[in-house]
Amino acid sequence: MKQGIQSTLKHPMLKEYGCYFLCALQWAETETDREEFTERQIQYIYETALEKGFIRKDCTMLFPHDVLNLAMLENKYTATRIVKAAPPKDRYVVYLTKPGYGHFVLSDGGEIWDPLEPRRAGAKGYAVDSYREIT
Repeated sequence: MKQGIQSTLKHPMLKEYGCYFLCALQWAETETDREEFTERQIQYIYETALEKGFIRKDCTMLFPHDVLNLAMLENKYTATRIVKAAPPKDRYVVYLTKPGYGHFVLSDGGEIWDPLEPRRAGAKGYAVDSYREIT
């Protein structure tokens, strides 16, 4: 998927709150070397994850490893941990905060993938709060 895809999505929950969810889908894309998810596929994965209880309607990720497995069409990951230090892995999700806002991005081999446009004015002022290690 392209960086900034979140703001182009038509589904209101994905557009407003889908950053962590989209990071999991980007992880699945890069790990499996699959073609980019279409908007229709993204919405299908969202609806399936919601039905299975992996997420809440507002995209709160209850079981990120299960969302990742669903998007990969594999059963590879079994746990998600919130940690304060960057995991010693190539891929992990970073939770950023600033007063009144929180946002998730994907770190992949040292490169950051942002579901929102990384050059947006609101991208400034974030600090790392924690990391999501999916194993």
